[in-house]
Amino acid sequence: MGYLKIFCMLISTALVFALSAKNVFAAGNPAEGKKIYMGTNNCHVCHGIDGKPVIPGIPSFAKGESAGGKKLADRKDTDLKKSITEGNMKPSIPTAPPMLPYGGGSKLTDQQMDDIIAYIRSLKK
Repeated sequence: MGYLKIFCMLISTALVFALSAKNVFAAGNPAEGKKIYMGTNNCHVCHGIDGKPVIPGIPSFAKGESAGGKKLADRKDTDLKKSITEGNMKPSIPTAPPMLPYGGGSKLTDQQMDDIIAYIRSLKK
């Protein structure tokens, strides 16, 4: 009887973790994200093709970098969405240009942002 109780506790813990993790890292489509990243919103102009920027001070997604010296892997999707929607008018690195909301491009849906985030997370080599 003790094993059944332990098993149920483990399953419950796993379910709670899985449900909470879904809210931290959304499941976007990297292939769709690449189309948006390379498309009319022009993320690639500053963040570089394949996440390798040529402008000093811009985080390299290919190296797993994020704004403020944080690792991309440590950032929640909700934080990254906030960076996309609000931009970053005061970058922590003086040589970095400010990022306008949506990069100065068109407004994106939640799904489009999930897709872009999935794409930039896939770039780390």
